[in-house]
Amino acid sequence: MTVLVLSAHPDDAEIAMGGTMAALHDRGTQVVVSCFTVSERDQDARLRRCAAAEKAAEVLGHRLEWVRGGAYDQVEEIRDSELVGLIDTEVERWDPTTIVTHWEGDSHADHVRLARATISASRRCSGRTFLQFGPNEYRTPAYAEFAPQLYSRISQAQLDVKLRALAVYVKANLGVRELELDAIALIARARGLEAGTELAETYRLVRQRIDVRDPNNWLMQNPFG
Repeated sequence: MTVLVLSAHPDDAEIAMGGTMAALHDRGTQVVVSCFTVSERDQDARLRRCAAAEKAAEVLGHRLEWVRGGAYDQVEEIRDSELVGLIDTEVERWDPTTIVTHWEGDSHADHVRLARATISASRRCSGRTFLQFGPNEYRTPAYAEFAPQLYSRISQAQLDVKLRALAVYVKANLGVRELELDAIALIARARGLEAGTELAETYRLVRQRIDVRDPNNWLMQNPFG
């Protein structure tokens, strides 16, 4: 099976669900992160950011794909109809069982546009599970407004892998945002406490098709397969 993650910028997916991606890799599930922008205009910074994303993918074990070869700097550069078409193409190419992207209530305009375009594209994805992860910027009001419905339990080893992947971005010294690794670890622990486990990452369920013909299974389907 394949889990397709639609990410507005490099590091978005790693911050939100890097531990889950590591867990999926551990059990042999293919994870594809389709990154829609490079999010750097300076050529040297673009090269460093792309290199950091590639290295982070090596650490976490997912496949990194640059939409349109990394031609875009921001999602706002892409027309709405074109953005939906690009998502359609990624879904057709990878045929995922589960699609994960940003939450439409996020504080970042690029994240919101990608989330809404993915909802539009979901018209052709009725048989696939569709999840959203919450805001990565925990100092914004939107972070507190995100109400998780699903908790993905991760291990300490998987959190450590996530932090090693994010450390690659820190070392690249890009200046886009300060990645506070200690805070990211604390958030995983806080989410775990909410779910009655040690560590967790969180999601909202947008769509999942269930089969009521199997009374032993229909309410217990794992969204990650």
